[in-house]
Amino acid sequence: MTLASVWPPAGMDEEDARRIFAIRDELFSLAGSEQEFVSEMVRLVRLAIDEVIDTGRSGRFRFGELETTEKAYIGVRTEILFRNKFSLEKGKLDVVIAGEDVDIKNTTSGEWMIPTHSIGKLCLLIKSEPDSDPGTCSAGLALARLEYMRAGGNQDKKRQFRSAHTNKILWLFEDMSFPSNVLERLNDNELKQILEAESGAKRIAALFMKIQRVPIPRHIVEDVARQTDAAKRIRKNQGARDLLEPSGTFILSGDQHRKWITRMGLPNCFRGEFISVTPDSEEERKVIDEFLKEQKLLELQRAARANKKSG
Repeated sequence: MTLASVWPPAGMDEEDARRIFAIRDELFSLAGSEQEFVSEMVRLVRLAIDEVIDTGRSGRFRFGELETTEKAYIGVRTEILFRNKFSLEKGKLDVVIAGEDVDIKNTTSGEWMIPTHSIGKLCLLIKSEPDSDPGTCSAGLALARLEYMRAGGNQDKKRQFRSAHTNKILWLFEDMSFPSNVLERLNDNELKQILEAESGAKRIAALFMKIQRVPIPRHIVEDVARQTDAAKRIRKNQGARDLLEPSGTFILSGDQHRKWITRMGLPNCFRGEFISVTPDSEEERKVIDEFLKEQKLLELQRAARANKKSG
């Protein structure tokens, strides 16, 4: 939720508030809406955490398994993903938004550590709690004025906000739940069985057989496959679909099959997500039959276009 209705607090400099509101409005505009910005940011932070966990190569799938130095790198990944997602340039600080240099500060431990070079600068403050159930994410904007900071600081001379001045943060959203890493649904033995399958297609097939009716992001599929072309390992022609469909399990794509996902009554899938299902009712089987007929027709149309082009 946003707190713009009770912000800025009494006594805050009007020009500071104007600059912060301008950055907020630019971010919402870049995303398409406030709701889209919140959705994209929550997914982006989840992605940054999962990339650092790096299940495919590390065999780990929990935030708590990371070393302290790895947890610190989540902030770097978040910064990179944020700039790329919203096509923003790097300036003197981490990013330029609405013509302003903005530093991006990330924390998974509750408080931001503001370095000396960020004092007096505009900051995008991101906080996540990936160890909670469900994990939560918050993001706000603030101008890190020296008078807002605690005296002293740590040995690196980094400072934290005084509790009396946290009201100077304009929250873009607070405590939004992000989905846990879907691999956390597996016990260690199940995960080991999936990761030890002999090919990328077989690892993906095992993943979608074990975790059904739950959206699985592309980056998780890539982690499990240990290959970046996840779609190639999923589709037919010796992909996971060829391995699963004979036994009655089907993989649907949030990019291509949203209509069928909705008709099946499955959870909503965003672009870049996949979901598998083994129909367990007559109604679901009828929908899958229609889906397969449509897929067959599309295959025939593609083949006809290819033949026409080659001829």
